[in-house]
Amino acid sequence: MIGNRAFLLFSLAMIGSYVLNFQVYLGLPIEVRRMTGGEIGVTLLFMLSGGLAIIGQVHVAAWATARWTSGQATVRGLWLMGASFVPLALSASLAPQHLNAEAWLAHAVALTPVLLTTCLLSLATIIVYPFEMATIAALGGERMIGTYYGFYNTLSGIGIAAGNLLTGAALDAGR
Repeated sequence: MIGNRAFLLFSLAMIGSYVLNFQVYLGLPIEVRRMTGGEIGVTLLFMLSGGLAIIGQVHVAAWATARWTSGQATVRGLWLMGASFVPLALSASLAPQHLNAEAWLAHAVALTPVLLTTCLLSLATIIVYPFEMATIAALGGERMIGTYYGFYNTLSGIGIAAGNLLTGAALDAGR
């Protein structure tokens, strides 16, 4: 595996997708709590992300497979993953801080960019994931495929840990 340059480069390049995707569990819940002061938005975030995966995975993967090559689907999914944070970036300075618990409309407005980001990020992950797994299998060949997947996930885990440290530092610095 270590001698398989294409596999290693692919693995290292995909770390960024895992760091972005993991923001559903780190950055986005923190943003929801910052904007609303509560947990109901976090619940909505997880329901949306999980619901889209359950309902959309098979359909979106079939749609992408019919239209794109594996490489095209991966690249387009990664672009969408990066672009999914645009709604948050555009609304960051407009978001109210610590809304009143009775202000349901204000909560809904405040949550809209986060939920849109969650939706786009989930869709991007749904697009990328099947093609990513197929690419690992193709790069690994027919032998030691389980070892390739294990090593890939180990690199991804290390990348997520490093990415979360940087994300946490950026969130703290932003305050």
